[in-house]
Amino acid sequence: MRTPLILAAAALPLLAGACDRNTAPAREPDAALSKAEDGAPLVPADQAVESAEIATTDPSALNQAEIDKVLAPGPGCGFSLTRGTDPVLVIRAPNTGGVTARGVMKIHGRLIELTAQEAGGYASLIDGAALSAGGVTAQVAPVEATAPSEAAKTRQADLTLTLDQGLNAGFRGYYTCDGPSSGG
Repeated sequence: MRTPLILAAAALPLLAGACDRNTAPAREPDAALSKAEDGAPLVPADQAVESAEIATTDPSALNQAEIDKVLAPGPGCGFSLTRGTDPVLVIRAPNTGGVTARGVMKIHGRLIELTAQEAGGYASLIDGAALSAGGVTAQVAPVEATAPSEAAKTRQADLTLTLDQGLNAGFRGYYTCDGPSSGG
């Protein structure tokens, strides 16, 4: 009777340690965005989630073609679930203030164009942003505030995805801004 109890107690630390491991296929840390010729279709946000099973709604990685399909070139920031992987949310805005940033994310294989809730240009993105479209809201908040001169550094951040249909999910990942000198 004691042997099964001892074995169960010995296995518990092994099982607990496995809970914090990311089992998703990793990419090289310096890998560039995927270069797929085409990508997911761009649809209104409410259409992207209308037939989705809400409980399993997670943002998917974007490739460069998908980002370019929705956003104009310019400075911006991206949120990735793990270091070195393609972003699941990209936000861009010109360097000039008073301009509303635009973003793109992919849910259930469909691209959604998002608009920032406040205008402010690129500088407004450095410490995160809240974007929305058709019942979908995505909010990125770096774990620690960063001076604008250090914004190009990758830092930990939280992405909160909220659907009017009843989902409120949070993701810890990495937020990187490419700097105000990148154009725009």
